[in-house]
Amino acid sequence: QPRGCTHCEFCGVCIEGFDHHCPWMGKCIGKKNLCAFHTFIVVSMSSLVYIFIATVFYSNPPPSAAPTSPPFSLHRDPMGS
Repeated sequence: QPRGCTHCEFCGVCIEGFDHHCPWMGKCIGKKNLCAFHTFIVVSMSSLVYIFIATVFYSNPPPSAAPTSPPFSLHRDPMGS
C-alpha cells in the first residue's frame, strides 16, 4: 500500500488521500476527484434550491393572476334574455 493511501472497504481498492466512499457517485472520494465531488455537491444543492423556490412561487399564483370570467357568455341563452 503506497504512503498516504487508505483502503476502501466498499470498493476494495486503495485510494490516495481517501476521504470517503460516496454511494451517490458510486466511487471513493480522494485526492484526484475531490474537486469533482465538490462540484457535484454544489450543483445538486443549487438544483434542489431552484426546484424548491420554483415550487413555492409557481404553485400559489397571486390573486391578481387568477383567471377571471369573460365579460360575455360563450353560450347563447335559448330564451333570448
